Amino acid sequence: MTAQITLYRKIMHFIYESITHSRIIFIVGDLGVQLNHYKKNILTDSLFCPISELSTNKLDEFVAKYNKSDAKFIINSKEINLQHESLPVVGSIGKQDPVQNYCDTHFHQTDLFTYKVHSVIKEEADIWKAAILWLPINNTLERCLNLVKDNNMDLSGFYFNPIILQYTADIIAKENNIELSDFVYIAVSVSITAGISITLNHGNNILSCITCDYPMDKSIAYIQGIIEQNVSDAWLKFKSYIEQNKLRKLNVFILTGELKDLISSQTYEVEKSIFAKTNLADQYADLVYLDYFTKVHQVSAKSRNLITYYRYLLINKIFFKGAYLLLIILSLYVLFIKKDLFDLDNNTDKVYSEYFKATKALNEIAEKFPNITNVAELADYYNAQNDLAKTHQSPFPITQDFIEIAGERIIINKISWDLDVKNEILIANIDFETVTSKSDTLNIKSYLDNIIKALKSKNPNFDIVLKTIKPKSSDNEQSKAITQRLILTEIKE
Repeated sequence: MTAQITLYRKIMHFIYESITHSRIIFIVGDLGVQLNHYKKNILTDSLFCPISELSTNKLDEFVAKYNKSDAKFIINSKEINLQHESLPVVGSIGKQDPVQNYCDTHFHQTDLFTYKVHSVIKEEADIWKAAILWLPINNTLERCLNLVKDNNMDLSGFYFNPIILQYTADIIAKENNIELSDFVYIAVSVSITAGISITLNHGNNILSCITCDYPMDKSIAYIQGIIEQNVSDAWLKFKSYIEQNKLRKLNVFILTGELKDLISSQTYEVEKSIFAKTNLADQYADLVYLDYFTKVHQVSAKSRNLITYYRYLLINKIFFKGAYLLLIILSLYVLFIKKDLFDLDNNTDKVYSEYFKATKALNEIAEKFPNITNVAELADYYNAQNDLAKTHQSPFPITQDFIEIAGERIIINKISWDLDVKNEILIANIDFETVTSKSDTLNIKSYLDNIIKALKSKNPNFDIVLKTIKPKSSDNEQSKAITQRLILTEIKE
């Protein structure tokens, strides 16, 4: 079930990312809001707004510049709540997601929540074990959401920092050829919006989340001490859990500049410590953190209100915009049809106009000769005379040529011709048979090709085509006959 959910989320993420090119990422923390604008996943602009300046126009002006973008929110706050639940699932409803059902019924419709199922125990009633993160909408988030709403931006996701740190740690581990499933690990990051973030994880399970203040008036060595003390306390708190499960310990640091150098020079009571790859000198690791964030699909937080919103947004982006394009194509098609109808109406009007003029002229002539009747038949007679006056190629010479060239091996069954009045061309048909005995070595195809070639040479004003009508066996078992048709079409000069 969890694999199906993950696959569904990845498909939706792929679809959404493929149709979105401009985005603002809001990093919302206890210390302020960081705005980062990305164009095709490349950072183009950024702004940090402290909590004390949220009421100013700094955020409004930045968002207004990129109001054609989508908005993503990363929440990094002490207010994020972590709880663990073990939920029994009866077999008859096993296809449902019990953690989703739990969140739907236990949280307010505006509360943001997300979860990671870290194990499923198969018994009479399956037990789903999950780490659930949730957060009520606070004033800072509400301020940012109003910005999105006022600028008619699409909201494309909420993401909790502890979940992002899990995905980031996994990428960093792979960069160091380490498999995270072999360890219980701590992930550490420093952000301008929230300070020091520390999570302790085992597989998909988030065991602990800690957010520490970052005293800006203190030295880097002091900050180093805060990090080391909190990391040490986290390992101590889960010492019995680690020993009971016989786990190896790993530290994953997302740090930059001098702080990274100080931490990396120390040894810890862990099997290994690894670091994010970066050469940034900044004391905060937000840009490094965001670089990892944009590399991989993340589990988005949601609320009951957001689920409805996302469905509407996806339908609007995929189906409605496609429908708009279809409507445009249909509109253009209708315009072309209307143009054709307009041209047809004009041509029809011209024909009717010519007809009425001819009828009027005919009536005027008829009035001059009242004793003459059947004027319409006279018109037909006149048209027939015109048709007969036109010269056409005679079918007789080319028929005579065929008979002379073919010789005794050809038996002519039927000769017919017709005049195509519409195209003003003559079409003649000669049905014949070529008879050969079993002992005859005559090559029929070559023989007929030579006849047609000779006919075309003598009669360049005819197009000549040979067609087989039907094969049949003669009464004489010693021979066989094939009925052919020579189609002679006059070529107009």
